[in-house]
Amino acid sequence: MIRFATMSFAALLLSSCATAPQVPPAARSELAPTGKLRVGINVQNFLLVNKERVGGEYSGVAVDLGRELGRRLGVPIEIVAFDTAGKLAVR
Repeated sequence: MIRFATMSFAALLLSSCATAPQVPPAARSELAPTGKLRVGINVQNFLLVNKERVGGEYSGVAVDLGRELGRRLGVPIEIVAFDTAGKLAVR
């Protein structure tokens, strides 16, 4: 019985994660007023951002989160690299 309840809960949890709620138009217009989401990244933080040696594209947690947010909003993204966290915060 406990095993069935655990499996049911896991199935419910996985299905709720797979079906993301619709994004309200107000959120889309607030986060991407130009129709494009600008994702600022601090290239000095190697824990969050890496630059690929081949192709020079950025990857990492910060880039993945920006891409996912853009996907959920239904808008393209633009990665904007900053040398320091201070420069990122000023913008």
